[in-house]
Amino acid sequence: MTAADYLVLQRCLHKHLQDGAAQRACTRTANTCANLFKIESVLWYFLRNEAVPPTNNAAERALRGFVVKRKLLFFTRSGRGLRFLERIFSTVQTCVLQGRETFDFLREAIDSWLAGKTAPSTGAEPCLGASGLRLTAMCPWGAE
Repeated sequence: MTAADYLVLQRCLHKHLQDGAAQRACTRTANTCANLFKIESVLWYFLRNEAVPPTNNAAERALRGFVVKRKLLFFTRSGRGLRFLERIFSTVQTCVLQGRETFDFLREAIDSWLAGKTAPSTGAEPCLGASGLRLTAMCPWGAE
């Protein structure tokens, strides 16, 4: 796609988000559109930063094996167990992508927690939307 194509797409999405937030037929849709409208500029970040791909295909492919395992094993019987699986799978994949030993990272994280110290970083920086909203707070791993 060209820059002009993305501009047309941006304008179209902007209008649809405005219309969706203003409609009164479905409050869930209105709230979702209003929330997306607040962080709309972040949706187009890949246009301003060439290092950010326009899709998350690499992330989807990286997690595919874990998703299949989770569905096949189905040994979690609670939301807490499912969150643990999501977080541990994400940690393992992050360590693989960073060339880190997962066991060493987990040992360091547990030692830090036991000592009351700050946990080691995975290298992910918090992303701030145009409104200053921490986007990581909207993600499953950023909320409790």
